[in-house]
Amino acid sequence: MKRIVLLTLAVCGCGGSGAGGVEQMAEEVEVPPPADSLVLQVGAIQVWFTDAREVQSKSGESCLERALEIREDTVRRHIPLLYSLEAPTPLDDTTMRAVLYNSCEPVAAYRVDYATASPRRMESR
Repeated sequence: MKRIVLLTLAVCGCGGSGAGGVEQMAEEVEVPPPADSLVLQVGAIQVWFTDAREVQSKSGESCLERALEIREDTVRRHIPLLYSLEAPTPLDDTTMRAVLYNSCEPVAAYRVDYATASPRRMESR
């Protein structure tokens, strides 16, 4: 890793653009993703925010939508295609309610089974 950084700095320094090359490289540095965080625990079941995606709302504000993962002992079940801004809430011992977000806006609530990590859209009332 150290060699890559040094090599990158050396290549940028050869461009003849002076400090501009280093400034441009600093702007392109990727920010590390946020750490996984525990958002719900029901008995031995834990639900974590894991992956993240930065998106913009229709008004141009940015937010960080997070993926959800169910963990029990050493088993990890990723909930497919469900990114949220809010922590899920338990419905009973086997399911939780999670809200799908898109472009920083809530889209629909889903019932998610802990054992299968399968989301099913809930009826809106």
